[in-house]
Amino acid sequence: MSERYSRIFSLCNNLYTEGAPIVIKAGALHKDNETSWLIAQLKFQNISQKTVKLVKVELKCFDSVERPIEENVTYEYLDLNEARDSDFGSNRPIRIANTSVRSFSARVTEVGFCDNTIWKNQTDAWNPIPAQNAIQSLISDHETLIGYKNIFGNNANHTIVETKDLWLCTCGSINHTIEQRCHKCNSALTDLKSIDTHLLKKEGAYFLACKACQSSDVNQIKEAITIFERLGDFKDSTAQILNAKDQIANAKQREKERKDTLFLLFELIAIIGIIAVNYLSAPQMFSGYSSLPVLIGFLLVLTGLFFAIKQIVAYLRKKIFDFRFFYSILMFLISTGYAIFVILQL
Repeated sequence: MSERYSRIFSLCNNLYTEGAPIVIKAGALHKDNETSWLIAQLKFQNISQKTVKLVKVELKCFDSVERPIEENVTYEYLDLNEARDSDFGSNRPIRIANTSVRSFSARVTEVGFCDNTIWKNQTDAWNPIPAQNAIQSLISDHETLIGYKNIFGNNANHTIVETKDLWLCTCGSINHTIEQRCHKCNSALTDLKSIDTHLLKKEGAYFLACKACQSSDVNQIKEAITIFERLGDFKDSTAQILNAKDQIANAKQREKERKDTLFLLFELIAIIGIIAVNYLSAPQMFSGYSSLPVLIGFLLVLTGLFFAIKQIVAYLRKKIFDFRFFYSILMFLISTGYAIFVILQL
């Protein structure tokens, strides 16, 4: 089943005339395939600081070979309440009676505001605002781009454009030339026009290094230290280096403690397992393999003694008890007791 509406014409986007409080963002002419009616749609954006409550438009229509059709179409958008930056109008279709129309030009003739002031248009010249390019067309280096967004915001995705009495910010917002800062992101026009790519690259590198320092990966933290060393005295890079080195030392200590804990746990499991086997299988186990239990007991004693001494030294240095201290002493006593038990059995 075919679609009911067919688009037969589209306006250029972002039409504007100097001093206008609104922009014609888009426009299209549709044909109703069931009734053959023609419907025009317009989409506006309020770029004024005032709230818009009325818009009057005039459409100049043309036939299929772009000859003007005498009767122009006028339409009023009533009962509006559109603040700055809001889009409106596209949900109000304009019916065109002459079915030979195939294109049109549009202009806003009047705009009424909530304070009952009125702007009136005196010209037919509504021309497209130049399109913005992606910021990557100006800044291709990754670190520099990160620095740019870190300074001007995550929405800084466009190059700036200055045209007539407007300028388009890097965040995409439309501002008037009398506004020195973007009304939406607060970026200063002078800063946007005089960016220092060398400084932005440093800013981006610093940001990436700080982000890497938040990782638990020691290799990433080492990479961050390399970046901070390259940055020299930029911001607090020196302090960040010391902080990153402390993070690496703490990470290594945590990894060492984790391995110690796993080894102690393994020792406990081994002792319990061996004692259980001896309990269930003695004296058969000792009859042919009397040297094996003695060897195992001797090794466990040495292991327990090693960890006990290690934890005692750690305590004497830091004066801090932790569970590994008591655990190691306990394992040493259990290991020694087991060894004595095996010797007595022999």
